Amino acid sequence: MLAKVTATLIVSAFALVGLAERARAEEGGLAAEVKFCEKLEKFKPVDPKTTFSSAETKKLYGWTLITGGKGAFTVNHTWLKNGKQVFKHTINVKGSRYPTWSFLRSVSKGSYKLEVSDEAGKVFATGEFTVN
Repeated sequence: MLAKVTATLIVSAFALVGLAERARAEEGGLAAEVKFCEKLEKFKPVDPKTTFSSAETKKLYGWTLITGGKGAFTVNHTWLKNGKQVFKHTINVKGSRYPTWSFLRSVSKGSYKLEVSDEAGKVFATGEFTVN
């Protein structure tokens, strides 16, 4: 009996997650998972982390998995270093679950932030990392 109740609760939890994602998509609410890495393989980050070495890092990727959108639209990756914008990249997204990225070359020491925003400029996800 306990196993049946547990299985029912697990299935119900997955159903609720699916309903939440569908509701967000219907509302046009975007979300993103944000990770930072020095290498991508098959559209996924390799060894993501939040601290990097300026002496060793030649290229740093800001990878995002965009969810909750409909059809084709754009998002912006805005890179900030110590609170000041250093780069902005507009990315075409084609689907409700879409991995994408932008990158910085030759990063120097500092505190960085990646803001992910919609076409209207509303920030819906952020990620932070440090370069020592």
